[in-house]
Amino acid sequence: MKFFFQSIFAECLNGGEPLSKASEVYSFGVFVLALLTRYNPENCFSTLGMPLEKWVREVYPVQVVDYVVLQTAPTEGHVRSIVELALSCTLEDHTLRPTILQVKKKLEELL
Repeated sequence: MKFFFQSIFAECLNGGEPLSKASEVYSFGVFVLALLTRYNPENCFSTLGMPLEKWVREVYPVQVVDYVVLQTAPTEGHVRSIVELALSCTLEDHTLRPTILQVKKKLEELL
């Protein structure tokens, strides 16, 4: 749970914005990326040299999803769609991020 606060805090520091629903969406995106990659967002600076969401954005579509996650997913397309949804949640411009209701709807469609 600690990394949620760190990702919100980092996002607010970078954008200078107060905590908001957009910050919550950002944190949710980081959480999903952490689940898919099995990287701990707290350790990304030391292991990857940047925040998790920026690393995924930089290297995607190269394999960023953990092998075990891929093996248990219905299809690779499902995983790709979820990665792209998580990346949209972590867009720097908070006005371009989906709302949490849009995220919920998209996840329901995928799952």
